[in-house]
Amino acid sequence: MGKWVVPALVLLLAASGASRADDPPAVEHQPALCTEAEKPLSLCAAISDDGDVATARLYFSMARMNYFPRTLGNVHPRFHTPAASLVVQGIWSVLLLFSGTFDTLTDTLIFVSWAFYAVGAYGVFVLRRKQPDAPRPYKVPGYPVVPWVFILFAALYLVFTVYNDVVGYRAAVAAGKPALINSAFGMALTLIGAPIYFFYRARKPAGT
Repeated sequence: MGKWVVPALVLLLAASGASRADDPPAVEHQPALCTEAEKPLSLCAAISDDGDVATARLYFSMARMNYFPRTLGNVHPRFHTPAASLVVQGIWSVLLLFSGTFDTLTDTLIFVSWAFYAVGAYGVFVLRRKQPDAPRPYKVPGYPVVPWVFILFAALYLVFTVYNDVVGYRAAVAAGKPALINSAFGMALTLIGAPIYFFYRARKPAGT
């Protein structure tokens, strides 16, 4: 449900901002923080975004499969939630707040997300090849055209994102401003977890 609430709130906030834009004095004296009417909407948007909770469950599942520290696979005895994973996810989220601006974080998130979207779509071909006889209650419509179109779109998006990041980086450097290639920064953050994954994968008992 949260995924539908956030776009609706964005539209409402945009409409509110557009109405004030018609009144220059209102815009000039507009407070830096959101208005009283926007505060509950912002709160609802924050509550409805369940990305951190979903990500914590990934840590939990990986720990249960011996691909991550086993402590992250612990369940809270009272609430029956992946408490350890939620704590780690919360700490990591707070650390990311100090890594850059909000725009930087969103740019890196979107870039990395689309990279994994493309890999996930390619996984359809891998599974069809390695497990051709596996039962599939749901099959991708228009296979193999639809997955390839999606992968092509994702690849183009990633290429253009890197290009724009590099152009923006060069322009900022030329102007003497601090600069960062957001796409590279996002991949660097993602690759931090790779050594941990391969370490626990090497220690994973055979047959588990």
